[in-house]
Amino acid sequence: LVPTDVEQSTAAAEWAFQLGYRTIFVIDDGSTYGNGAAELFEKRATELGMNIVNRIALETAGPLPEEESRLLADRMQALEVDLLYFSGALAFDFVYSIRAIMPSVPVMVSDGLVHPEFIVSGDPNLIEGVYGTSVALPAGQLPASGDFALRFQDTYGREPGPFAPVAYDATKAVLTAIAQAERPTSRNDVLQAMSELGEVNGLLGTWQFDQNGDITQWRVSGWQVQNGRWVFLESIVP
Repeated sequence: LVPTDVEQSTAAAEWAFQLGYRTIFVIDDGSTYGNGAAELFEKRATELGMNIVNRIALETAGPLPEEESRLLADRMQALEVDLLYFSGALAFDFVYSIRAIMPSVPVMVSDGLVHPEFIVSGDPNLIEGVYGTSVALPAGQLPASGDFALRFQDTYGREPGPFAPVAYDATKAVLTAIAQAERPTSRNDVLQAMSELGEVNGLLGTWQFDQNGDITQWRVSGWQVQNGRWVFLESIVP
């Protein structure tokens, strides 16, 4: 019940454009996810007239040796890069190593790093101001969520994460399909019922599955590290 990487990467490029960045250095962690997201970001950024001055796929998502970090920093400075876009999953050490050498370089990351662990895996001062996109929105940004956030807080003693409403609606869809299936214990019957759900009224609003099984109603969210935590900034709709 989240947008695909096509939508997220497109939204990330458009958000970077809205933020005023024009000269972009693109790096991915070498994974299928990271490489695909970087390619889609580059495609949309180029369509918008942004200048992708370099593109690198890492062999490892770990911290770069200091010498390599400095060479990369020198290359970005020579190219007058005004934004580093990085796509990858849990590649926290790499981003920290880059910011340790270039503390002022603006960085935007994909949702694989918009994670609480990113903040606590190193010196939070190094990643202050880093932007990130996510395929989920906080409950407070979903008009249909009602008092969900308060009920979640009362039940679990903490605020719901942005994927809590997504998980809630996903569970609702599964349970509804099971209830409507001709044989609730048959995987095929449940899948058939899932494809015939029609409109679902949930925390995300009113939505349904399209012919590909993707959700028809979605938004990408923009975040930034502020004072040692990820802070929601805005909803991005390409």
